[in-house]
Amino acid sequence: MVSTVEEIEARFAQQRSVADSLHSCQLSGAGPLSTQFYEVLRGLIVSLDLHPGQLLSEQEIAEAFSASKTPVREALIRLEVARLVKIVPKSGTYVMPIDLARYKEACFVRLSLEASAIRLAAQNPDRDSFATQLMMMITEQERACRSGDYPAYFKADVGLHKLFVEMAGVAGVWGAIERSQVDVFRIRHLLGMQNLGRSKQAIADHKSIVVAVLAGDPDAAQAELVSHIGSLEGKLRILEEQPGILEFIEKLNETAHLPTRARRSRAVKAAAVKVEETCRV
Repeated sequence: MVSTVEEIEARFAQQRSVADSLHSCQLSGAGPLSTQFYEVLRGLIVSLDLHPGQLLSEQEIAEAFSASKTPVREALIRLEVARLVKIVPKSGTYVMPIDLARYKEACFVRLSLEASAIRLAAQNPDRDSFATQLMMMITEQERACRSGDYPAYFKADVGLHKLFVEMAGVAGVWGAIERSQVDVFRIRHLLGMQNLGRSKQAIADHKSIVVAVLAGDPDAAQAELVSHIGSLEGKLRILEEQPGILEFIEKLNETAHLPTRARRSRAVKAAAVKVEETCRV
């Protein structure tokens, strides 16, 4: 069923608590605890389970996993460095609004880096050893598409592109791509809610890219990938052509006004005035 913008707005109006959002999450058990918290919270922000402007409580997050606040605090600091949250001293930590300027930048970064990586993947002499993994990723996408499971499709989609970069022998580049994609991913989830994602066409594109890569044809692989990702102008046009999407993003961001020191410090200002008056006496 296609969700209308009004239905999406109604969903966001019923904001879940952080504890509710964390209820179905599990820590991976791999790596430092702070990294595990970072991955869980990043995933919830990217999928819009945590909304722009939503307050994140260290205590609430720690209690959800029976952990101390220290690794949670470390994770939130990393999220702020990644511009996913804003830590406002003496107020709290808030999810950042969706930034359309960052969306444009991220589209440029992704196209530039992946277009170069896919050429290297096609030139990898061991590319045939990745064939089974590549086809498994596509099979997962097809299964998720048939069942209407957009989160599962999204995970398999991202996993395939990550595998392309690994095939290129520049696995570390994926970190740079992924860090830049937060607002791209959030907008993709919005489009997915409205069934505007081009999942079936994307799967066909993925198959064409894989065929070119396994054939060892870097020119064809790059051409297929560039066509699949699309130009920046094309991505902006898609947003503009969807009734109400840009307006909804603006409305969503309007509810995400983050506290600032100036806005929240009335008591501090009042105290300063009182001290000044006392000094005059």
